[in-house]
Amino acid sequence: MLDVHPAHHAATTWRDFFIHIATIVLGLCIAVGLEQTVEFFHHRHQRQHLREDLRDEAEAHIKRLHLEEEINAADIAWYRGVLRAGREAPISDGWVTFTLPLRPPHAGHITVPANGVWPAAKASGTAAVLPAEEIALWDYIDSGTAVSMKSFDGREEALKVSYAFAERKGVSVSPGATLHLSVEDRDELMRAFSRLVEDTYLLERDDAYGEGALKGILDGAKTVGELDRYASRAINDMPK
Repeated sequence: MLDVHPAHHAATTWRDFFIHIATIVLGLCIAVGLEQTVEFFHHRHQRQHLREDLRDEAEAHIKRLHLEEEINAADIAWYRGVLRAGREAPISDGWVTFTLPLRPPHAGHITVPANGVWPAAKASGTAAVLPAEEIALWDYIDSGTAVSMKSFDGREEALKVSYAFAERKGVSVSPGATLHLSVEDRDELMRAFSRLVEDTYLLERDDAYGEGALKGILDGAKTVGELDRYASRAINDMPK
């Protein structure tokens, strides 16, 4: 903060009085102008730094999301293979025996993203240095991330159901395992894997939506409508 000090002698004429007032006003204008100039350059630096951090994180998330889509697609293919093996297995005296299909190892793992740059910027108030249109775009991305997290939790719950079945029945549901189950237990396992197909597809779809929206940001999209079109195209291009 800049201080403006009054003159050290009192005004003795109207002329001195107005000069004194003008000096004070001019000093205040200079002080306010300098303060606003400093604030302007500070905000410009914050804005540039925030944009760089957001773009760097977006590029990293695009790679992560695309890898997760490929993992999810491979998981869905295997889950469907399990369902096919279980449905096609012959029934003998109320029992069903079938072998779960093999599958190639994962090329990576699905991870939960840590609190990102945008939530931190909103929490600290730094997000306010961006124009309203840009804030709306990153809020759109953030809301999509929240939806994806719910889908991730749903898929985790579906996995727990299948693991709980295996523990309760003392069997393995790993690739290549051979199962000897009653028809009722076979049907219960089929329901668990059907849920896995559904919940994993929702996670893959939401990841693709996020990947597309982030690509829109990097390509310079200006409106939420443009991001939505990018996201819709990404869903159509999901790994099969």
